[in-house]
Amino acid sequence: MHSNLVTGITGQDGSLIAKRLLECGQKVTGLFRRSSSDNFWRLKDMGILERITLIEADIESFIELGEVLKSNSFDNIYHLSGSSFTAESFRKPWQTFSLNTFAAFHLLEAVRLNSPESHVTIAGSSEIFGEFSSVESTWVRNSNSRFGPINPYGLSHLSNLQISNYYREIYGLRIAIPIMFNHESEYRGEQFLTKKLSLGISRILVDQNYSILLGNLNAQKDWGSAKEFVNILRLAGEKEINTNFVLGTGQQTSVRQIVRKVFEHVGIEIESIGNGLEERIVNRQNGRVLVSLDSRNLRVKETPPFVADQIECKNLFGEAPKKTVLDIIPDMMNFELRKGR
Repeated sequence: MHSNLVTGITGQDGSLIAKRLLECGQKVTGLFRRSSSDNFWRLKDMGILERITLIEADIESFIELGEVLKSNSFDNIYHLSGSSFTAESFRKPWQTFSLNTFAAFHLLEAVRLNSPESHVTIAGSSEIFGEFSSVESTWVRNSNSRFGPINPYGLSHLSNLQISNYYREIYGLRIAIPIMFNHESEYRGEQFLTKKLSLGISRILVDQNYSILLGNLNAQKDWGSAKEFVNILRLAGEKEINTNFVLGTGQQTSVRQIVRKVFEHVGIEIESIGNGLEERIVNRQNGRVLVSLDSRNLRVKETPPFVADQIECKNLFGEAPKKTVLDIIPDMMNFELRKGR
């Protein structure tokens, strides 16, 4: 039976790929940090917790990672652990680098010494692309586009990509780096926009005094479906892809579009009043304020609205993500409403 190791198994991507691998009849072992031992709610909700072998280990410890690889044999390793909230990286840059870059470095060195036959997939981020240059003529990005991260999170992922290139070229490790644009599901963490909205609306429906605080309604991103993304990650492991590739929908979606869609799902007609940070989203029927803006929710510097070039993905796998975040909002909203939050 095909054997897989998944780091960050308690997170959105880790739990979703574990579920997909199990559906394909494969064995899954998951690493979790001590601090995440009470965060198994995703695995429980999916009904897969009892089907996974769980190992408690510090992903930042080279020694502990080495022990795991010495004691087990894995065909594929999916490294999905780390800090994933870009805004937080401005406040805690050192922690971001430690959780992301040092962990990936330790993992690859542990693989080199203890399990060089394993294929490794390391989750990358589109935040490596940074600012738009005056000499460029398109928002579309691929793995050969210019890099120039403008936040600590992007810097950590660019380091991961370069470290992975090194281990490929010097030691012959087989490593896939999917450079992933934003991807959402009902299993997103509460600090992320889509979860903040779905949770907020479920509360608005029962609390007349509650409103949601957001930042930049005009921000645009390439937002896709996490379930489609992790299926591509699974294929990258099974096909033993040994390169970097961009993973996204190729389409821009604005925060404003998402806000409109989530309220539409629960039958609330909205309108905008005011400008700038004084703008408010209100219920058109009764004028109730539903969304307010707060400067504390703005990024120090906003990443340009780049989108993925899907050619690389289609060439490697014969497919690419099709759903945008607008397509999966019904699933996200129904998940929260069903739980009665």
